[in-house]
Amino acid sequence: MIPKSPRDRILDAIKDGDILEGPRGGRSQIVSIKDTTICYIQGSSPIYIGIADLLQVYEHFKGLSIGSRELKTFMPKVFGATGGHTCNCMFLLKVLRLAGLAGPLTGSGVAGDPVTATIL
Repeated sequence: MIPKSPRDRILDAIKDGDILEGPRGGRSQIVSIKDTTICYIQGSSPIYIGIADLLQVYEHFKGLSIGSRELKTFMPKVFGATGGHTCNCMFLLKVLRLAGLAGPLTGSGVAGDPVTATIL
């Protein structure tokens, strides 16, 4: 049997309407999954992230432990406060974890104890 691609594993792991819980009680609800983007609601704001961006992060950081600092440095237009959205950091780690592409999330998500995960 041919193993599933990371893209297929991500798309199999999430569905419209899924709610992903954050470490401090934050919730992301997936609103739509299209060919190239995922839209989710954080609080009352719709946020979009490209599937290609998720895959690029996965390929770049495979085998490494990462958190928001690494993501913001690597792809500030997606994960940074200027031009991107910092909520995408947590969303990415949760989605990769659900897809079996990242290990458990550690950290409480506060200054000095950021949420991190190892990309498998």
